[in-house]
Amino acid sequence: MSLPLDISRLRAEYPRAVRDVTRFVTPERQEVIARHNPGLHPSRTNLTRYLEASERRYVRAAELFNQHAWSGQVPLRALDVGGFLGAYPLTLRRLGLSVTLAEVYGYYGGALDDLREFLVSEGIEVWDVDFTEPLDEP
Repeated sequence: MSLPLDISRLRAEYPRAVRDVTRFVTPERQEVIARHNPGLHPSRTNLTRYLEASERRYVRAAELFNQHAWSGQVPLRALDVGGFLGAYPLTLRRLGLSVTLAEVYGYYGGALDDLREFLVSEGIEVWDVDFTEPLDEP
């Protein structure tokens, strides 16, 4: 039985996903994003470098998944909670997984609306939900 996540393909695909999502982030848009999170202001954070550096942790997560979690009995499906720019969910989708991204793009003042549309067009289901907020009581 082959492993579900091909790490060499993930390493090859992730940089392309980073390029694809960061084309939606101009300095002007990043200033709008920073209204929600000041640490993301372009004077403080290079989002391309952040995503590039994240490849290592995503590869490790995939390795751990291959090692411990996959039974081969059910189709693979991924949920990324708070995936923000969506480079990892996009990579997983391009590797053939069904992917859901939970992210409230409304927090970013319209700066990432077209990124959201792009991710959906790539086959990613986007849930407009913030799991850090309390659940409504019935």
